[in-house]
Amino acid sequence: VCLAVYEPAEKGKPLPGTAYRDFGIGLGEIGSLTVDLEAIHVVETTTRNNTRSRRCGCRFVDPSSATAMMIQRYINKIEREQKARM
Repeated sequence: VCLAVYEPAEKGKPLPGTAYRDFGIGLGEIGSLTVDLEAIHVVETTTRNNTRSRRCGCRFVDPSSATAMMIQRYINKIEREQKARM
């Protein structure tokens, strides 16, 4: 499981391999997590109104079993909500 992080382009560009230690993630009613992430793919984008940002694809670094279960519960919840709207 991976995660995309968006940030303003004005910040320094992270390179693949950049570590994000103790990164906080809110999972709504499921709870919140503090995890370690590693950047694996970085893309700079410009929107139609000329706002620049970066999408940084990250992987979870050695998540615990409990963390992996919480992430999977959150993914399942989002998928159920999306199917219900169809």
